[in-house]
Amino acid sequence: MARSHTDAPGRRYLNLGCGRRFSKAPEWTNIDIRSSHDRVIAHDLADGIPFPDGTFDVVYHSNMLEHLDRAAAEGLLRECCRVLKPGGLCRVGVPDMEDIARIYLDELEQRAAGGPANRHEWMVIEMIDQMVRHEPGGAMAEYIRSHGPADVEYAVERAGNVARQVGARPAPPSRPPAPSLRARIGRALRRWLLSESELRALEVGIYRTAGEPHLWMYDRCTLGALLNACGFVELSIRAYNESAIPGWSSHALDADPDGREHAPDTLYMEARKPESASGPAR
Repeated sequence: MARSHTDAPGRRYLNLGCGRRFSKAPEWTNIDIRSSHDRVIAHDLADGIPFPDGTFDVVYHSNMLEHLDRAAAEGLLRECCRVLKPGGLCRVGVPDMEDIARIYLDELEQRAAGGPANRHEWMVIEMIDQMVRHEPGGAMAEYIRSHGPADVEYAVERAGNVARQVGARPAPPSRPPAPSLRARIGRALRRWLLSESELRALEVGIYRTAGEPHLWMYDRCTLGALLNACGFVELSIRAYNESAIPGWSSHALDADPDGREHAPDTLYMEARKPESASGPAR
């Protein structure tokens, strides 16, 4: 039987890039770039993790690392190692590139043999849309809004309630609301300084660096190699409801309220900071 999170008195856990998936339990510290609750600290992790060396027993983040470029991802994992106590555990979740690629190839073969196109269409979107999109929701949202229940159910099977949430975003209005005076002045100044193509490039660049697109992808080998390079040892692949963290299921961070996996296309990996005080190479 899973132990309650109260079975670990005095332990300190850190949840990075939590968004709205955070724990209110006293042992958890939650950080995101914007605070959605008084239990969430607003902090930009590009500036590092704002705690001293050896503060936490556990550092956790899921579906965040892929939104950083490779250098920033390595920097963040080194910071995770720094703030862990010797022997502390890091749990990382990322979209599983291996799983996505295998299923894409299966659906490609079925489509090439005359099967239906929609599952193959979704797998192409799942593989590349968040790496290339220039607008919120991208092709994922359009697919879910424009396809029938059976196709949407397949998307949810692949991406979990994340797919439903993306599809629930309203379509862009045919007539956007009138911008504020400040926005109109800012746009007029940009139009005066920039050509149409330069203005579009600026808008895309702002979106591409705002956190929604994927800037890299990982499989079990590349994620493991990165964790090793950042000083971690004892790597293990885990299920969404399995962990060396005491009472993991009771924290409900990788599961929805109904107990199902929140993001089924996720690879979960855990690793430890060595017991020795040497830490990762700088």
